[in-house]
Amino acid sequence: DALPILIKMDTEIRRRKPKKKRKVIFIVTAVIAAVILIASYLDNKLDPLVAMMAEVQAKNKVSEMINTSTERAILESGYTYDSLVNIRYDSVGRITSISADSIKMTRLRTKITDYIINDFKDFGGFTIEISVSNLMDDEIIFGRFPDMSIPASIDPGAAVTSTLESAFEAAGINQTLHRIYADIKADVCVLTLISNFNIEINAKVALAETVIVGDIPKVYWGN
Repeated sequence: DALPILIKMDTEIRRRKPKKKRKVIFIVTAVIAAVILIASYLDNKLDPLVAMMAEVQAKNKVSEMINTSTERAILESGYTYDSLVNIRYDSVGRITSISADSIKMTRLRTKITDYIINDFKDFGGFTIEISVSNLMDDEIIFGRFPDMSIPASIDPGAAVTSTLESAFEAAGINQTLHRIYADIKADVCVLTLISNFNIEINAKVALAETVIVGDIPKVYWGN
C-alpha cells in the first residue's frame, strides 16, 4: 500500500516543478521585455533632447570662442582701419580711391583662422543638464528628482574658414560708414555619450570701421 502512495507523491512533485519553472521563465521574460521597452523609450526621448540642448550650448560656446579669438588676433596684430585701408584724395579734398592692403588683409585673415583652430584644440568639454520631468513628459515629478548631467565635447579637428569682406553703409548726410569684417564659418562635430552630430556656425565679426565724409568712388579695390 505504501508503494502506490510514494509513486503518487513523486508524480505530484514532478508536476509542480514544470509549473514553477514556467512561472519563473515568464517573470524573467516579462522583466527583460519591460527593461527593453523602458530603455527604448528613454533612448527615443533622450537622444533628440540631448542633441537639441547640446546644439544650443555648442553654438553659443563656439560663437563666443570665435569672437574672443578674432578680438585677440586684431589686438596682437595691431592693425587698425588706417593700416588696412588706404584712402586717396585729390587736390581739393575729394576722395579719388579706396583700396585695401591685400597683404595685411591676408595676414590678418590667416591669424584669425589659426587662433580659432588652436582654441578648438584647447577647448574643454561642457555639461548638458537634462530634467527628468522633460524626459518623462510628466510635470508631476518636476523637481522631485535631480537633473541628469551628461558630458559633451567638441571635436578639436573642426574645419574653419574665414574671409574678410567690406561694406559701405549710409551714415548721414554726405557720410558713409565703411566697415571691414570677418565672415567666419566653422563645421563642428559635437560629441556626447549618446550620439555625435555635426553643426555649422556662421559668424560675422567687425574688425575695423570708419566714417568717410564726402562722396566715395564707385570702385573699391581689394578683397
